[in-house]
Amino acid sequence: MFVDTEILKAISFKETAKLPLHYWLLVLLRFLFTILPQRGYIHPDEFFQNVEVIAGDIFSIDVSKTWEFDPKFPIRNIFVPKMILGPPLHFIQFFHPYVKHYVGIDLKTPYYLLMIPRLFICFLSLINDFCLYRICVLYGQNFKHRLTIFATSYVVFVYCCRSFSNTFETIFFSLLLLIVAESMQKSDKVIYHNEFLKEKYEKAATTVEKVKIFKLSTHLPEHSLNNVIILATIVVIGIFNRPTFVCFAFAPIFFWLHRGLGSTVVGFKDFHFRIFTFIVCGIPSALLLILVDSGYYGYITMADIESLKISWDNWVVTPLNFLRYNSDTGNLKKHGLHPRWLHVVVNVPLLFNVLGIIATVALSINAYRFVRGQYSKLPRIQSITGLMMFSLVIPIAVLSYFPHQEARFIVPVLVPLIYLFGNHLYPNEIEGRATRKWKFIFRYVWYLLNILLTIFFGFIHQGGIYPLAKGIHHDLKKASNYGQHTYIVTTHSYSIPTYLLQLESTTKVYKDKKTGHKYRLSPTTFIHKYGSIPVEALFDKVDTMLSSAERLKAEYNKNYRFYIVTPCSLDTQVKKVAATYDYFKLYQVGAYYPHYSSEALPTFPGERHEYCARNSSVRPHKMIFAERLACYLSMYCIKNYQVRILVPEDVKTCLEMSLKVIRMYDWLLDLYVLDFFVDDHWNKLPSTWRHTFERMDPKHLGDILSKKESNMLLPLSFLALIKSIEALTIPRERQDITLNETEHIDLNTCKHHPRLKNLFLKHVKLKKRHEISLMAGVVVDTAVQTGCSSVIDFGSGLGHLVRVLAYRDDMHAAGIECQSQLTEEARKLDLELEYTAKKHLTSKAVSKLKRPLHFNMTLSTHKQLTELALPKFMENYGLIGLHPCGDLGPLLLKQFVEYENIKFICVVGCCFMKLTCDGLNRGYPMSDFVRSLDSHLSFASREIACHAIEVYCERLCKGNYEDLKIHAYRAALERMLVDQDPKLRHSPVRSIKHSNTMSFEQYCSQATERLNITLPSSPEAWSRGHADLAQWRRVVVVYTLRLALAPLVETVVLLDRVLYVLERGLTCEIKPVFDPKLSPRNHIIIAKRL
Repeated sequence: MFVDTEILKAISFKETAKLPLHYWLLVLLRFLFTILPQRGYIHPDEFFQNVEVIAGDIFSIDVSKTWEFDPKFPIRNIFVPKMILGPPLHFIQFFHPYVKHYVGIDLKTPYYLLMIPRLFICFLSLINDFCLYRICVLYGQNFKHRLTIFATSYVVFVYCCRSFSNTFETIFFSLLLLIVAESMQKSDKVIYHNEFLKEKYEKAATTVEKVKIFKLSTHLPEHSLNNVIILATIVVIGIFNRPTFVCFAFAPIFFWLHRGLGSTVVGFKDFHFRIFTFIVCGIPSALLLILVDSGYYGYITMADIESLKISWDNWVVTPLNFLRYNSDTGNLKKHGLHPRWLHVVVNVPLLFNVLGIIATVALSINAYRFVRGQYSKLPRIQSITGLMMFSLVIPIAVLSYFPHQEARFIVPVLVPLIYLFGNHLYPNEIEGRATRKWKFIFRYVWYLLNILLTIFFGFIHQGGIYPLAKGIHHDLKKASNYGQHTYIVTTHSYSIPTYLLQLESTTKVYKDKKTGHKYRLSPTTFIHKYGSIPVEALFDKVDTMLSSAERLKAEYNKNYRFYIVTPCSLDTQVKKVAATYDYFKLYQVGAYYPHYSSEALPTFPGERHEYCARNSSVRPHKMIFAERLACYLSMYCIKNYQVRILVPEDVKTCLEMSLKVIRMYDWLLDLYVLDFFVDDHWNKLPSTWRHTFERMDPKHLGDILSKKESNMLLPLSFLALIKSIEALTIPRERQDITLNETEHIDLNTCKHHPRLKNLFLKHVKLKKRHEISLMAGVVVDTAVQTGCSSVIDFGSGLGHLVRVLAYRDDMHAAGIECQSQLTEEARKLDLELEYTAKKHLTSKAVSKLKRPLHFNMTLSTHKQLTELALPKFMENYGLIGLHPCGDLGPLLLKQFVEYENIKFICVVGCCFMKLTCDGLNRGYPMSDFVRSLDSHLSFASREIACHAIEVYCERLCKGNYEDLKIHAYRAALERMLVDQDPKLRHSPVRSIKHSNTMSFEQYCSQATERLNITLPSSPEAWSRGHADLAQWRRVVVVYTLRLALAPLVETVVLLDRVLYVLERGLTCEIKPVFDPKLSPRNHIIIAKRL
């Protein structure tokens, strides 16, 4: 007789067995590969079908949602991705501020955003290992060999640690197999004991014995509906994850339903009851998932539920939509149609290599036996082998029917495959020597191929996308680039996962805490994916996008950056097509190796290959095979090019037209006011001008030049000149510059302490104070934009500007001055400021003060700057020049263009008449374009360009002519001297202050007292002089007309400098920052190396 405990013990599972050490080492390696991370990019669906969407929801960022998540016709369930990817992404979201604050690590960077979800999935992949191990233990199979083969598969290293829906499907399938295997074993044991007890019952001789046996049979556990709720739930979730899960679930569920069928205790009634119960148990989870999808995609809302206004239109069944979409061959054509043998012939060997071939041969033999009727040699239908065989064959067979076939679709069959054939790679004792040898070879071929495929798919295939995303993310998060538009064009490669860039949401509604105003952000990053279109068509689209970007820049001052990402194999073609566009140029900003892109495979180079000759040090005439091979391998990369507008056409047009106007009025610009009477300048004016201006009060001329309305009838040629000057001249009205100011105010600093904040401008005149304050603000703002905290000021004088930048704005600053006396005085002023600061600041704040450096140098060549003994933290710096004289400004621009470590330059031009206009070191013209034109500017024209037209016009408008009569004094004196002796022409007469209060005789006497000459004493000479003075209005008119052309000359000089920088592919702009009445040279040229 049996007792209860013996029966239950016989039905219970065996104890678990220990796993070998090498298996745990392989698991550790799996995690290490995930943490590295793997740079390989198998397929866009890894990101865009799962993590991209969930990251957008959790982080409230802009992401790229594919058509599969379109609310109009969604075909993807949202529950499974949220269930699997939600925890790691919520982990990042929750711990990000704490980790960043206390540890200084930013979890929202591409590395952690990629690695942490994969690490979580890697943990989940151990479910597959456990299921395989548990099934082996249940049925007494060698789990060590099988787990070793499983853990060395590249499918496990790569696919099973990625966020593919196929990865989730593999986990569900493994769980299904385990639960069904457990149910089968349990049912087999229960049925065996049930039949045994039934036989004993029938053979029992006495009633007492039958009663005892009956009581024992009632203690047998229930098995018919074992795990039905779990199985139904897994199947439903698996189908919502991927409707193709039906193919994988069919065999396990059929075997679960078929358990014990044919025995004396299980009949068709049990079979049908199991089907009914299974369906009923699956309904709640199906309804829950339908409800989740309907709510997520907006088909049903809480308002609908509360009002009970629910119809069939409120529900969305994503698996049904999936089947409707994929049943249309026209839709599948968009994704690629494949031959139906692709899974068997290509994908099985690609995924499972040796085991795939062994399985194909073994299954072919079984098929042959089945056809020949050799059923005894086939596995028993209700055995674990039968379950695994059908679980392997049916999914591949059914999925082969569909014309769109990708290798990852059959990844879930890995567990049954290895259970069935994993042991075939290990010899057993009864096999012959030859068989053992072949198994040894096959096993190491398995290891070798999986190592190679792990490297290829894990690190090489599309491997440049991840480091590219890291570079772009770093660039986007720079404070200097905030608010700029960024255009990224990709071709012949996979799409960049947008969530890695952490773009601010443009759909989220923000609320201003102060005003309560609600608003949304406008998009600033635009990613354009152009697949494998021809390079010529790509640049047609680039041309269109650049035109749009330039228009936005012109209309709304929207600066932008433009990137083109292409495989290196297209490098020659890309550059050749780009060279046909003369208004932009490509600059390589990054190259990422390795990167295999089947969309643009490189060709093996010949002996004279253009790309190889340009990108390596090989001999240009002929390359040996090794050099060609090295070059070929180097083409497996991806390059990121920045598109930079060489020169805006309007700048060229402006320069060309300005020079034409200057050529037309050279005669006016080259006039010297002191020669007015000697050379009869008045009669050089057009007759219509003379007739008009003879009767005009100079005040009206001031009004005209100040752009005030005038009712006077003016010559058309003069009006054309004035309008041309207005149209072509750089605006001189001061712009309000918005600077980056921190909201935090620390009174324990030189910048904010009430006793110290005005200390910097001590000993500084009003004009200089105005210039230094505004210049420092522009420099700090530009430094922030370029991520540079060091500056060098040329022509620093007493160091007022560097002192403000160092002590007030906390920058590393150095001043360079040619006069040693000024340098010593600057150092004394630094010490004086620090002495005062010590009285008001804490010792800690004083210790943080950054004292500026001061050097003596006369900059004349490029290399001098590299010889400066700068500290290491000033390795990268910006150049600034506040009114550098003559050629010094152009020389600073040349320094900026030549040296990569100079990140920006802010320079204000001055003393244009001192520019060198010929030779290699000329200060004008600088740009290639201006040099190609008739660009000569005379000394007189460059000298007049330095005058203050705003102050002069203000005097004219006010009728304050007394100070202007000095021009007539000097011109009348010049004629008197020339009449006396022609050799006295342009004599260096003395400059007289307050000459407007003197008589003409007094002026002449004091002006010539150092010339050692005797002024004429004849009444006729003095009478003529007084007659000339009576024409002072004519002198003022001619001088004013010359001065009207001055801004045009200044425009040519400044735009030539801007153009010089733009021609070198760098960003450059010019802004009128100072008040022109206080500082006539009020334009700052700002160039940045971003």
